[in-house]
Amino acid sequence: MKRASERFSIINGLAIGIDALPHNAAISAGADTIAVFGCGLGHTYPPENIKLKQQIVEQGAIVSESLIYEARRE
Repeated sequence: MKRASERFSIINGLAIGIDALPHNAAISAGADTIAVFGCGLGHTYPPENIKLKQQIVEQGAIVSESLIYEARRE
């Protein structure tokens, strides 16, 4: 992810696979990264990304338009 190393901020979802890739690249490059949640911030979906969510909180931000414990929408 060349852009992450150029200090661009990454803004992306947090789904499995393709959404997690840019966040991991930003974290590795020391760039800012912002995860946009499709549910409340009290949830982590998919649960496989709990560690990644914590890394993003430490190095960037997580945002959502949902209430904190609102479940994801189908």
